[in-house]
Amino acid sequence: MKSRFLILLLFALHWLPLGAQEVEVRLEPFPPLVNEDGSGLAAELLAELEQASGLKFNIRIMPYSRAKHEVRMGAADMLGPVPLGKETDEFYGWARELDWHFDTRSDLYALEPENLDPDNLEALIIGVPRGNGEFFSELTGVPVDQFRESSLTNLARMLATGRVDALLFERASTFDTLSRLGIEGVHYRNLFSIPAGFAVHGENGRELAEELDVMLGEIDSLSVTSAYQRFLELPDEGVVSLSSDERLRIPQ
Repeated sequence: MKSRFLILLLFALHWLPLGAQEVEVRLEPFPPLVNEDGSGLAAELLAELEQASGLKFNIRIMPYSRAKHEVRMGAADMLGPVPLGKETDEFYGWARELDWHFDTRSDLYALEPENLDPDNLEALIIGVPRGNGEFFSELTGVPVDQFRESSLTNLARMLATGRVDALLFERASTFDTLSRLGIEGVHYRNLFSIPAGFAVHGENGRELAEELDVMLGEIDSLSVTSAYQRFLELPDEGVVSLSSDERLRIPQ
């Protein structure tokens, strides 16, 4: 009985420093993983962590570039979704990525199939969500001034009206947005497979990162992200389906 009490006491002491801790989280709109109102699969995952740890995650939605700025300057503790292992050297100078991640696909979308040729990207005006221009410029080698940044909804409309030649972003978010807007005849081609996750400040967030890595390894995160699997299994290129069965439904 005494040994059991000591084990419980040590467990409680282990979690006590973080038990009342509020964690400021900054998430990029990444529907339906991160919706504009803060709901989505990422929010569900953080809710699971709250139940497991007693942590309180205060989520704010903002462009990726601003989320990075707030964490770097100490105004926030954690950001996501982060393209693990594919950020800039400057980012890794101050940020620390968590071990946990899930796979995503980043595709090029266009009305004209010839605009999907990766060898001709430098001839295109490409739409990307706010805060992603520099990242995709470094990833593709296309000059940053050929990217147009806006919300994903606006970019989908710009693609439909010919104001951009192509759109480049994550698959589930783009499929869902095009389907919601009823934009038809959009071709896609996969360019990158990018693991996505979370990051904290490398120095100030060291203890938080270590605790979150332990907890993320213990909770059933697959039950939260399994709905995303259907998008990973789609062909590497084709035409975007507007069928409601192809959309990622957020559990109520």
